Amino acid sequence: TDQVCLLKSPRDECFAPLKNAEGDDSVTTVQEALQALDRKIYKKVFSHSPPSSAFELGQELHFLSENGAELSQESHKLKYVYKEG
Repeated sequence: TDQVCLLKSPRDECFAPLKNAEGDDSVTTVQEALQALDRKIYKKVFSHSPPSSAFELGQELHFLSENGAELSQESHKLKYVYKEG
């Protein structure tokens, strides 16, 4: 087709390369980047600070938070899952 679409997003919200076993761009830095994004989304969605332990948000929260939807844990039965860190 002749149509072009451009998607512009902050780098820290959409890019965490995994290239090395240790150091920069390693599994550890990718995990830290994903956790930082989940903490940011959690605070935006639930309007309070995220838990201090490691956790993982469900993918539905990532998409809903991008759209600026008004969300509440009770009305949408949204949840987050703790994982031992």
